[in-house]
Amino acid sequence: MSAVLFGLQKCGMGDSMDEDIMLEELYSRMINNLQAYHPAAKNSKSIRRAFETARAAHAGQVRKSGEPFVIHPLEVAIILSELRLDKETIIAALLHDVVEDTLLTTEDIKKEFGEEVMFLVDGVTKLTRMSDSVSKAEMKLESFRKLIMAAAADIRVIIIKLADRLHNMRTLQFQKPEKQLEVAAETMDLYSPIAQRLGISVLSTEMEDLAFSYLFPEEFKQISYKLSIMDKDQGMNQIISEINRELGNAGFHFKLRNERKHLFSIYRKMVNRQKTLEEMYDISALKIITNSNRDCYLILGILHYLFNPVPNRFKDYIAIPKENMYQSLHTTLVSKGGRRFEVQIKTKEMDSIAKFGVLAYWKYGESAIDAKEISKGQMEKALWLKQILEWQQDITNNAEFIDLVKGDFDLFSETISCFTPKGEVKRLQKGSTAVDFAYAIHSDIGDRMTGVFVNSAKKEPDYILQSGDCVEILTAKDSGGPQKEWLSFVKTSNAKNKIKKHFRDSLLQEIGNYEWKEGQEASQSGYLVRLNVYMQKINGFRKFQPISQYFFSGNIDIQEFYYREKEGVLTALLQVDDKKELQQMIGELDALQYIEKVELADTKMGYDNKELYSS
Repeated sequence: MSAVLFGLQKCGMGDSMDEDIMLEELYSRMINNLQAYHPAAKNSKSIRRAFETARAAHAGQVRKSGEPFVIHPLEVAIILSELRLDKETIIAALLHDVVEDTLLTTEDIKKEFGEEVMFLVDGVTKLTRMSDSVSKAEMKLESFRKLIMAAAADIRVIIIKLADRLHNMRTLQFQKPEKQLEVAAETMDLYSPIAQRLGISVLSTEMEDLAFSYLFPEEFKQISYKLSIMDKDQGMNQIISEINRELGNAGFHFKLRNERKHLFSIYRKMVNRQKTLEEMYDISALKIITNSNRDCYLILGILHYLFNPVPNRFKDYIAIPKENMYQSLHTTLVSKGGRRFEVQIKTKEMDSIAKFGVLAYWKYGESAIDAKEISKGQMEKALWLKQILEWQQDITNNAEFIDLVKGDFDLFSETISCFTPKGEVKRLQKGSTAVDFAYAIHSDIGDRMTGVFVNSAKKEPDYILQSGDCVEILTAKDSGGPQKEWLSFVKTSNAKNKIKKHFRDSLLQEIGNYEWKEGQEASQSGYLVRLNVYMQKINGFRKFQPISQYFFSGNIDIQEFYYREKEGVLTALLQVDDKKELQQMIGELDALQYIEKVELADTKMGYDNKELYSS
């Protein structure tokens, strides 16, 4: 054992008896969970050693609740054991805060627990600020980017982080109100959507409901109270009895349960549909779990015979699964008494995937599994993480990267399915165009697109696709690249950022290649450049303040700086003596979602009101 670990363990020997009992109870709970699928866990020396190491390393540290800090990593490990994660992931969970909050290093962990555990711990460890010039916000963005990249290499990294965030949400009541809102908003915007993207609804739904309770406390209380009354409604019992009887008489083996949807899902639908809770017919769904795909379709036929199906409310996610692997048949029916209700029909395996997503194989394992092989296999199914790896190669700005990830969450909320001529399915955000489809295939296809055929009919690039369309993209090597007007109609973040990157690279290369002309008027220590920044309205307002920080930082001198609110144009006269700094500034401004156009005008670089880039 290393000297650092030995010293830390000695520090932890003075813990109280009550604390010892509490920690041992939590540890036993975790081990009992593990034993259900990993019988050798009870006697695992490495798990016990990880627990003792974490306990010693965090000795004397307390959470906002007043509890010993080591309770947190233990609770995270318990969440992961309930999800049936492998031994190395449990060990990493126990150690996930030691590098960030104690004297232990990644090298110490590697020496004691191996390189695999070290990689998992390092993946969830936040970056530390090395300089006052790097803002806390920037470090947060960089840490999140590091987390996502590590998860793309080994999906267990993000699973540990999700369990970590879930426990922090469960104990958020001990934080100050402003911190509660910050963490809840971040959970709603980033971590819950990640869990949803990976199909792990058991994590995403709890995180959403907890975040909902802090962000919209009054709405949360009202819906909770009304649902507690509505849960006593016996109106569905007759429908359930009829379905049980008819399916049983037909010889099917099945289970039927009536599940209420989680609170935030209900609230979101109320807002989107502008309806009251009493007007909502799908606050719960009847879920029928059967043995095979064939039985799913046969049961659907019987239900459509027994009850009237609502037009345009049938979805076949078995034939065309969601990107997070979710499969089921969805239909909305009307009973003889006029009551609408939703039914979901799926197999046992589909039911498991609906709850646990990429973790379904761990959840149904009979014994310890080769986690590396499972992780590799799930990466093939988690296409979202593979897509992120592609984005990572093109995007260097952290804010732009996070915006793209968030934009992809929006895409996931409501999608259409279109096909290539070879039958390959591409899921796109509702309202996507032919150009979006081209970039969904590959950035080179988008950049070289010259035309499109939809269902064998020639269409324009801005043609809005419908679910089921067969789309053929025409390309040419000498196409001249994407067109600027495409930015005005593309829907997906992926397409928009690929097009923006093309024009940004062209602009920055043009600046970089430009030779300062002899005899040009210059200030004492550089050349004057006038930059116009056109801002979009977001929710009726233009975001002026965040933009100004890009001008009042760094080594570029500001000669003039003013904002024309009516036009939404910010103009700055800059004294530039280094073209690279100008390139960097334009690149950072371009990364902001609410920038409509950047223009170099009336400059001493030979440009005259020339639009160089628009977004």
